[in-house]
Amino acid sequence: MTYEEFYKEQYPVLLKAEEQLKNLITQFETNENKKKIAYCSSRIKSPESMKQKLLKKGEEPNAENAVSKVNDAVGIRVITSFVDDIYKVSDWIILQNDIEVVNIKDYIAYPKPNGYRSYHMIIHLNDLSLNAEIQIRTIALDFWANLE
Repeated sequence: MTYEEFYKEQYPVLLKAEEQLKNLITQFETNENKKKIAYCSSRIKSPESMKQKLLKKGEEPNAENAVSKVNDAVGIRVITSFVDDIYKVSDWIILQNDIEVVNIKDYIAYPKPNGYRSYHMIIHLNDLSLNAEIQIRTIALDFWANLE
């Protein structure tokens, strides 16, 4: 099943959200006098992954539930060189007028028992009425997470 088939009329909204997240990070880099972001990647959750997540939550696997019951249909991973830069990016995101922070999980300060470290933000994109996830971690933490 393609993204368009699963997400239907929600797919263009998800594409807009993905683009908005990329622009947000570009704007951060433009405002900084020193490069803080090594690279970033974005994605729309695959139909298969979204179906599994919705079923696990006890929800009908459809496009409407994908955008209303799940916070990470759209996500971006921001990779920094240093831990301090994670918090600089996060603080800047929090200050944006068109975004509301819904939830923060700071696995940098409070690692998971298995050692996983990352900074997760669930944000609400006000103009699209959609939640999205931002993960921020260092190059070293990203390497470790990918090995796991």
